[in-house]
Amino acid sequence: MALREIKTKIASLQNTGKITKAMEVVSSVKLKKVEKATLNANVYLDTMKQFLYEAVQTDVDLDMPLFDSGKTETKDALVIVIGSGKGLVGPLLHQLKSETYDLIKKLEAEGITPHLISVKSKTLDVFRELNLKSEFHFSGSFEEASATEITPLKKVILDYYPAKVQRVYVVFMKFKNAFIQEAVSEKFIPLSKEDFPQVSTSNSTFEPSSKVLLEHLLEDYLEAFLIYVLLNSSCSEYASRVVTMKSATKNASELRREYQLQYNKQRQTQITSQIQETYLSSYIQ
Repeated sequence: MALREIKTKIASLQNTGKITKAMEVVSSVKLKKVEKATLNANVYLDTMKQFLYEAVQTDVDLDMPLFDSGKTETKDALVIVIGSGKGLVGPLLHQLKSETYDLIKKLEAEGITPHLISVKSKTLDVFRELNLKSEFHFSGSFEEASATEITPLKKVILDYYPAKVQRVYVVFMKFKNAFIQEAVSEKFIPLSKEDFPQVSTSNSTFEPSSKVLLEHLLEDYLEAFLIYVLLNSSCSEYASRVVTMKSATKNASELRREYQLQYNKQRQTQITSQIQETYLSSYIQ
């Protein structure tokens, strides 16, 4: 390889390293911001689950649209798949694709027809690879996952359930820490007593009644759950990108050093050859 070509590669790798390092820093800053919101959302959802668990332990009639009465046969299900807004996220999309594929096959084996909704831009790439068609697509980033942002998604879900489907599932990346994110699929609605943590009750009194409170709180629970999965998804995306960009920066640096060593050796050989030629030339004269 010519010296000029090696020098060009060194410069290119140096620029690549600067870009990946910048992307790592930006993603790291976003991760810290979203991670705090994710932890708060997790605590809020767990607290709401505990409260709902106490409510369903009372002698309340759970014949409500959002609760599983066990009387309705499941023929159709809505599957919401939440991917990443951008690429460069390492194995994240592959894990999501595998989890989506497994859930679809499981539902079809049970004779259930899945209806699909994709959330975030790169989810469409997952659908194309699996040859799936999205009935609705939401391309927003949902970085903050505010109530205003999720309202259109919640409206579509409630339009489907219970009029068109009898179950709703969510496939998303669950954030555990900066190095571990896991693709999971969870049943969204209908809810059942088993969906709430088995905690000791505090013998709370519900006014005017637990049924009235449940009817009002269940939609709030759905909103809290959506915020929970969207924030986990964003947190997983940023964490995965930080790791990917850090690895890319390291690889670019190592490859640049190898080319630099090769350049130095060839340059030294060239200089030595020029010295020898000069010496021989002067000796002959």
